[in-house]
Amino acid sequence: MPVSLTIPADPASIRLARLVVSGYAAQAGATVDEIDDLRTVVDELCSMLVAHATSVDDLTLRLSSDGRALHAFVSGPARESWMPDELAEGIVKVLADIYEVRVGDGQVELTVEKQLELVGT
Repeated sequence: MPVSLTIPADPASIRLARLVVSGYAAQAGATVDEIDDLRTVVDELCSMLVAHATSVDDLTLRLSSDGRALHAFVSGPARESWMPDELAEGIVKVLADIYEVRVGDGQVELTVEKQLELVGT
């Protein structure tokens, strides 16, 4: 079952996104290490978008799972040309199996996929 969360583009709100991805990943059967990786990935994705946002903007986190992988999409407004934080992007690339950036129609969407070992299999 997909989940969607919209939060203010504010560093203080990123904690809520981390909590949601942790719970969602646990329900999907992720291991403790995978949950920690996903929490870190979502934190970095949100942080990159917050850096490009204003105080009136919102970020949207969407989560889905096909049973083998968890997919996270974080989107926000593209107020200037997209220049990701190199350190944050490097962390995401190490922890996620797939990382993609889409910029268009005034939006930036950051997408990750993390393969799941699945607890108990």
